[in-house]
Amino acid sequence: MTSSSSPAPDRGPVVALLVLTAFLLLPLLYGLYYVSQDTLGCFSRPAGCRGQRAAVMPVVHAGLALVGGPLCGAAVLGVAGALLRRRAGLWAAAGALLGTVVMWVVALYALGEAFQHSNFDF
Repeated sequence: MTSSSSPAPDRGPVVALLVLTAFLLLPLLYGLYYVSQDTLGCFSRPAGCRGQRAAVMPVVHAGLALVGGPLCGAAVLGVAGALLRRRAGLWAAAGALLGTVVMWVVALYALGEAFQHSNFDF
């Protein structure tokens, strides 16, 4: 129950930012999954990935970066919102969205570099 003296905070913008963040992260996560299927296929074998650690680690690092970008953005802007005493949840959601946008920029830059240094002719 809420009292009449304190209205409930509007959670609409926070939810909208988090849903947008999730929708922006889905293509990046699916792209990582699609690219890494062959590399991570060793996990389905009974022997595991013994001897193939060097091939698996870049995929693991990319996955950690995809999670870490939005997480760091949410943490930094969430703390900033708490210090400013103004809707820390909204600031954290905006930070997660900003971290996701940064991950898109990094992914597109890496894709451009990969195409530039490949032998594909367009």
